[in-house]
Amino acid sequence: SAYEYLGWVYVHSGQFNKAADTFSIALKLKPGFPSAIEGLGTTYARMGDHARALSYFDSYLSRYPDTERVRSRRGWTRMYSGDYAGSSEDFIHLLSHARQPFVRQDALRGRGWSRYYQGNFEDALKDFEAALPLIPASAKSGLQDTHRGRAFCLLGLKRDNEVLPLIDQAY
Repeated sequence: SAYEYLGWVYVHSGQFNKAADTFSIALKLKPGFPSAIEGLGTTYARMGDHARALSYFDSYLSRYPDTERVRSRRGWTRMYSGDYAGSSEDFIHLLSHARQPFVRQDALRGRGWSRYYQGNFEDALKDFEAALPLIPASAKSGLQDTHRGRAFCLLGLKRDNEVLPLIDQAY
């Protein structure tokens, strides 16, 4: 629908209040419309309203449980809200189903950060290292995030001498 398209334009231009209003209209006109539900979840996640975002992602995934994009967004939102165990579950689900390298590296990075925040530095480091070869050289922010995760894990493991070489890659 035109409302759904316009909602995504607002999301990508950072106009989140307009996006939420537009997706809400789309949902009123067509109850249960998947893209509007996803859009509201994404909008509220970007606004930092994690509880609201998660309610929309949960609603979407209750009907379409293997939608990688939405499961990934829910995983990252769970992590940002402090639900590291739930976040890990989403990323484990993605890893068990994903075939695309981009999805796999995203899930490995997400699970790596979830594990890091749970204090599981060794397994987090393995996830970050497994993600590296799957990230295209052009995806600078993904590479930086992964190197940063590796550096934080090494510090957590008291392997400080291995961190310095990563600094240039992470920043």
